[in-house]
Amino acid sequence: MYSKPKIDASVVIAVCNDLRLGRLLETLRSQDCQPYTFEVLVIENGTRDLEDVSEQFREDMIIHYFHIATPNSATARNIGLKHARGRYILMTDADVFVANTWVRKLIESLDNSNHGAVGGAIRKASTSTWIQKAAITIVNGQSLLNYLPASPYPYVVGANVAYRAQLVREVGGFDEELKSGADVDICYKLGYAGQTIGLAPEAIIYHEDRSTLRKHFQRFAFYAEYQVLLFAKYKRLTGQKFVLNSYPLKRALLAIALAPGAVVMALLGRVTPIQKVIAQLVEAAGIWWGSIKGAFKHRQFYI
Repeated sequence: MYSKPKIDASVVIAVCNDLRLGRLLETLRSQDCQPYTFEVLVIENGTRDLEDVSEQFREDMIIHYFHIATPNSATARNIGLKHARGRYILMTDADVFVANTWVRKLIESLDNSNHGAVGGAIRKASTSTWIQKAAITIVNGQSLLNYLPASPYPYVVGANVAYRAQLVREVGGFDEELKSGADVDICYKLGYAGQTIGLAPEAIIYHEDRSTLRKHFQRFAFYAEYQVLLFAKYKRLTGQKFVLNSYPLKRALLAIALAPGAVVMALLGRVTPIQKVIAQLVEAAGIWWGSIKGAFKHRQFYI
């Protein structure tokens, strides 16, 4: 009798209008993951352009395509969670490509630890524009666990993470009200459930950062807006009544302190330092703008 193969990991990719999915799937097709097996679940949300891209890889790996009309990455990830057959849920995004041992390193990290989730390393994929060269990548490469004012528990980001599938189901999956930050929320829920979060530095992805200064600003503003909603969700557990987030102030003050030397270097023809100062100031401005917008939208004292 035919039996379905055992699946160790399910790679869940929530994607909207991003043809770079093909590049990611190419690197997944080339994985050196023995003795483990994995499947890929592509959940396109908000657009319907990528089914043919997914189909191109069907002969080379186990891949499933799903579609929802509404653009919501948390909803898409919940669909992936519902259909996943693996012991572990591995998540990443279409704007990355992964090292050829990525799947194996994440599986090994969970197999050899008691963590509920682990996050891998994030490196820059492209530096074709000055802002990509000058700006920090996601959570500054995830070399350390990350923290936000919303909760004392650490988090790792959904661009490079592996969860124990059953634990994610037990805590209720991804919060679909969070258009950003649902990956942070899962880590918080695991933390409150008594689970720990760890790092898997050998599980490497390469992330394509925002290519323009405007997109760099928008990225941080979008993240910050939904960090306010995370704060609102958890303040009854933390006892916090308000947040004064010092991170953007520290980033801005550091940039200002470096500015005079950077200007001198620019006059001597070395523009990289001044570019880093500009990128850092724009990052801080984006966080402030998103925090103010989120504070008004969600009626919270958060800045």
